[in-house]
Amino acid sequence: MAMPKPAKRDRGHVDLDRGAEALTEAVARVRERGERVQLAANGESVAAVVSIADLRRLEDDDRRRERAIAHLQSIGEAFKDCDPDEIEREAVKAIAEVRAEMYAERLARGG
Repeated sequence: MAMPKPAKRDRGHVDLDRGAEALTEAVARVRERGERVQLAANGESVAAVVSIADLRRLEDDDRRRERAIAHLQSIGEAFKDCDPDEIEREAVKAIAEVRAEMYAERLARGG
């Protein structure tokens, strides 16, 4: 059975102090209406119940973020012995070159 996909993501709250019925209600709201439900204990949000589709998206986001961080760290490692001012000068120069190329392309197209 396909999970419902609401037009707007509702975020409900369920008070766990109500006992087992609260958890049953939270799961039903996720399954039937596609809500993301925060679980509260003693008035404080402590967890959430989300659909499996939402969980998979979160996990995919985590993996992408971890890859991006690893990539940035490898770039940082490659330049660890370089003078930061020199890196900045080279970056400014490269940006200016790209802008000049883009401007020339626009002119060539008649823009």
